[in-house]
Amino acid sequence: MILYLNKEEQIQYTARQLANLFPCGSEAQTTHDIGQCIDLVYERLEHCFSRIAVKYYKKDGEVFFSPLITDQYATFLYFLGNTVFVESQNRELADRLYALNKALHGLDVYYEVELPKIFLLVHTVGTVLGRADYSDYLVVYQGVTVGGNLDLEYPTLGKGVGLFANSNIIGGTEIGADASVAAGTLLMNYKVPAKHVCFGMHPANECKPLKKKVTDHYFAL
Repeated sequence: MILYLNKEEQIQYTARQLANLFPCGSEAQTTHDIGQCIDLVYERLEHCFSRIAVKYYKKDGEVFFSPLITDQYATFLYFLGNTVFVESQNRELADRLYALNKALHGLDVYYEVELPKIFLLVHTVGTVLGRADYSDYLVVYQGVTVGGNLDLEYPTLGKGVGLFANSNIIGGTEIGADASVAAGTLLMNYKVPAKHVCFGMHPANECKPLKKKVTDHYFAL
C-alpha cells in the first residue's frame, strides 16, 4: 500500500489532531497507543481499499491512502477507533477518535459498531451508522441514517447494498443482497427484495428491479 505519510508521520499526524481538539491525557501515551494498533489498522485499510474501484483509491496500480482524501481518512479513523477498542479496551482513546471523526467529517460511527470489512464512504457529511447487521461491499452516501427503533430492533443489510443520500433505514428493516435505497427514502421495518431499488417515504414505499448493481460500479470483484 502506498502511503502519503509514512507510518510514524501518520501516528504523529493523528495524535496532534487529538491533542489540539480533545486535549486530555498524555500526547506521548496517545502516540504510543496508536502505534500499538497501526499495523493492524493498515491491514484492514488495505483489505478494504483494494476492493474499491473508485478514483483516488489506487496510485500506479497500487492501493493508496492519504489522510488528505477525507473519505479515506474517515474510514481510517473508524478502523483505528474500533481496533483500539477491540485490542486494548482503551475507551478514552477510542472515544477521542470517534469524536475526531465527527469533528472532521461529520460522520457518526461509534467504535463498537461493527461495519463490514469492505465498504465505501462517499462524502460522509451528516451520516450516522448505528447498530445493525452490515455486510461487505456496502456503499454509503452523505446524510444516511441507519439505526434502531424504540423496540431496539435494528436493520439487516445484505451483501452489496447501496444507501444513497439522505436515506433512512430504521428498525427491523431488511435489505436484500445487491439492493439499493434511493436518495431521500425512509424505511421502517420494511423488507427490500434482493436486486431491487426501494424509494419513497414510510409507509408508502415501493420497490422496482434494479438495472445495475452497486458492486458493478464501485468495486472490483
